[in-house]
Amino acid sequence: MRLFTFIMLFFGVLFISSCDKGYEIRFSNYSTEIADSVLIGDHKIIYTKIPEMTSSDYQPIKRGHYDISILMRSGKRYYSNTFVSGFGSGKLSLQVDAIGQVSVQAD
Repeated sequence: MRLFTFIMLFFGVLFISSCDKGYEIRFSNYSTEIADSVLIGDHKIIYTKIPEMTSSDYQPIKRGHYDISILMRSGKRYYSNTFVSGFGSGKLSLQVDAIGQVSVQAD
């Protein structure tokens, strides 16, 4: 009986600890033109036609190092990279502003 209780307790703790929500990311376009496409990673997350001064919906993102490529309507391209930790959870915003600065910030 003790062995059964121990096994059930072990799997219960394992289940609860492995249910970490992780991170979600969105794209916020604070530029003065439409973002035609945003690629995060090797086509892992793709956003298209994000109007100026708006944000996209959140999408889940896994732990890892990601290259970021942003193509604007005028043909300008912006590049960056970021690392998403495997520990913790929360919401992130990938942002581009009017002078072309790209940043990833916690919401």
